[in-house]
Amino acid sequence: MKKKIFLITIVVTEILLGTLFIYKVSQNKITQNNILGTNIVTGIDKSNTIIGQSEELKYYWKLEPKEWIEKPDWLSYEVTYHINNDGLREINDYSINKPTDTYRIITLGDSFTYGHHVNVEDSWSEQLEVLINNDNNQNCKHKNFEVINLGMAGYDIQYIVQRYKELGQKYDPNLILWFDSSTGFSRYNELMQPLINDCIEDISNFNGYAICYNKAYQQLLKEYSVNELVQFSEYNFDIFFNLDNTDNTIVFYYKNLLKENEKIIEKWQNRYKIATFISLVPQPKQNEQLPDKHPNKEGHTVIAKNIFNYLQKEKKICN
Repeated sequence: MKKKIFLITIVVTEILLGTLFIYKVSQNKITQNNILGTNIVTGIDKSNTIIGQSEELKYYWKLEPKEWIEKPDWLSYEVTYHINNDGLREINDYSINKPTDTYRIITLGDSFTYGHHVNVEDSWSEQLEVLINNDNNQNCKHKNFEVINLGMAGYDIQYIVQRYKELGQKYDPNLILWFDSSTGFSRYNELMQPLINDCIEDISNFNGYAICYNKAYQQLLKEYSVNELVQFSEYNFDIFFNLDNTDNTIVFYYKNLLKENEKIIEKWQNRYKIATFISLVPQPKQNEQLPDKHPNKEGHTVIAKNIFNYLQKEKKICN
C-alpha cells in the first residue's frame, strides 16, 4: 500500500521519459558494455559495515571508521582500505567549517567512485585533488582545493542521496561531481536486497552474488512495472536537487551512449536545469580495467584527467 501511495505522488508525465531510459540502459548496457553481467556486480563485505538507522531504508549501510587489507586471489597486489572518522574512504578527516580560501568538491557515486580494489591514493577523487592543487593557477582566488569522496560500493540513487543528506551537505561543497558507472540508474537496493537474500546467504562469494543479483533484477521487472521503477529513481533525483548546496552539480558518465539514450539525457538536463549532465569519460580500454571490470589505477587516472580538463576548460573552480 505504501508503495502505491508513494508512486502515485509522482508526475505522470515522467513515465514516457523513464520507460525509454530504463529500457535502453538495462538492455543495451547488458549486451554492449557488460554492465549488468557477472563481471561487474560486487558483493559487500558486511564485516566492515554497519546498518544505518533509517525507518525508510531497511538495507542502507555505512562504513565503520577502521582500516583493513584486501587481497583477492585474482588481484596481484594488496589494497588498504582506510575509513576516516566520518565513515568516508579518506586518509584525512575534514573540518565541518570550510577553511578560508578553500574550494571544496564532493564526489558521489558507487564502487567506481569509492575506488573498489585500488588504494585510496589511486582513486580518481584523490588523483583529481592532486591535479587541481598542483595546477599552480595564479589567477585562481582559491588557494586550496579539497576533494572529499562520498562514493560507496553498491549504492543506488536513493542511497547516494541519503549519504549526501547525512554526510555531504554539512561540508558546504562548492561543487558536486556525481559519477554514474552505468549501473546506478538501474539499481534498486531496497527492492532487490530481499530477493538477493532469498537467493543466497553467503553474498561474499563473488560469483554467487553476481548470479543472485541478476536473478533479483529480472524478478524485480516482473513485480514492478518499468514505469514504477523509473518514477522511483526520478523521485530521489528530485529530493537531491532540492537539498542545500546541490545547485552546482555535474552528473557525468561514460561516452558512446546510443542516440536514444543521449536524447533521454537531454530531457533529464531540461528537467534539472541547475545541474549539468555530460558524457565525459571515454569507455575504458582493456588495460584500464581490473578482471572484474572495475577501473584499475590507470582507469582512475583517465577519469581524473578527463574531469580535470573539463573543469579547467569550463572554468568551474576559479570563478
